[in-house]
Amino acid sequence: MKQHFTKLLTLLAVASFSITGAFAQLSGTYTIGSGTGYDYASPAAAASALVSSGVSGAVTFNIADGTYNGQVSLGSRISGASSTNNITFQSANGDSSKVIITNSGTFTVYASGSDYINFKDVTIQNTSSSTHYNVYFTGGSNYYNFSNCRLISNTSGGFSYNVYNRGSEYVVFENSRILGGYYGFYNYGSGTGSSASEGNDVINCTIVKQGYYGCYNRNQREGEFSNNYVDSIVRNGYGLYNYYNNMMIVDANEFLNCYYGLYLRYENYVGSTSDTSIVTNNISKNNSYYGFYAY
Repeated sequence: MKQHFTKLLTLLAVASFSITGAFAQLSGTYTIGSGTGYDYASPAAAASALVSSGVSGAVTFNIADGTYNGQVSLGSRISGASSTNNITFQSANGDSSKVIITNSGTFTVYASGSDYINFKDVTIQNTSSSTHYNVYFTGGSNYYNFSNCRLISNTSGGFSYNVYNRGSEYVVFENSRILGGYYGFYNYGSGTGSSASEGNDVINCTIVKQGYYGCYNRNQREGEFSNNYVDSIVRNGYGLYNYYNNMMIVDANEFLNCYYGLYLRYENYVGSTSDTSIVTNNISKNNSYYGFYAY
């Protein structure tokens, strides 16, 4: 009887350890790579661990050179994530061309309700020939930053979104290359005037070969589109299309080979009369119709 009781206690202890280990919160630096010696086999696997376990401190995933297939799902809130406990996926050697996160399905990076996540020095691409979303934000996925990345979608003019943002805030893309997609950026806010979505910035990016819109902003507030190069819209569309926005900064951009370079529709139409957008120092040339159009 005593022997059986001892075995039972041992089994309970092992089970308890296994459950605790499986759901231990993440904190610190982890590695991603194929083969042995890495903490996770892919960014998709690391994202799954984040969602199931949460974090107790800042987390960095250093990704080894390689191509990683599969959807990176950052759905639902990640427990413990904050401005201090942020999460970073980055190339281990700092070269975006050598770390490729790819998918042939509907989404490559899917964010729904998760916050405080960064991507640095990586390529994110979608190879689907059907409607797809390379990077997708919904459900209030706020405080994302993409720095020195390459985002690649189709360049034939077929319908797709390279970046789709419906109602999320403080999503920033900087020093990155956005290649293809019917929309390079699609930012659609959750309200108008003072309730519009805030802080969605595109800064110092190269945005080329979109199907119709380099960047489409609607119901946005206090966002910035600055120091960008927009070229070769496939279907003679729009370099930047702003609609029902206020308190935006559009500065020092260059728009080439579009139908409309810079198009402002009802800018500052909603909100306070003091909620003024600033449009300065932009260059628009070699466009088919208007370099700059506002009404």
